Amino acid sequence: MKNIIIIDGYNFIQRTRAFKDALDESLEAARASFIDCLKDYCINKRAFDEIIVVFDASKSAASGLMPRTSRNGRVTVMFSSCGESADDMIKSFMRDNKSASRLTVVSDDNYVANHARVYSADSMSCRDFMVLIAAPGNAQHNKGDDKALDYEQIKGINEDLKRRWRIK
Repeated sequence: MKNIIIIDGYNFIQRTRAFKDALDESLEAARASFIDCLKDYCINKRAFDEIIVVFDASKSAASGLMPRTSRNGRVTVMFSSCGESADDMIKSFMRDNKSASRLTVVSDDNYVANHARVYSADSMSCRDFMVLIAAPGNAQHNKGDDKALDYEQIKGINEDLKRRWRIK
């Protein structure tokens, strides 16, 4: 069974400070930076067999100037069709692949997260996924984000909260 992670692309970029500078430059720059980050993650880690990033259709994708789907190693980038949202495309993918693969969905969008539960997929917040890809060995993607906590700080905070809340 394949272990696939599917990411709501623009939702992730807009909710993650690590891509703020690139986003200030352009949406295309932020998208390229995010995809490069995922490629680096795939080189360093084998946690997922495939990473699929879904973006809402852009005018250049809808007009045929950009491919709707491209693949680079274990990272697949998809653009929704004109008139279809990335959220609906992710929902359709979960429905069509629920028995063939173990799916993890990354999005802070309630619509996407709720459908992940419907289709028995795991759900992960954008922040949690950023912590995962910025973990030791991938920390170069946290540069320029002086407000971000590093992996060890987050781990310490989680352990402290578990003790306070008496969670095993």
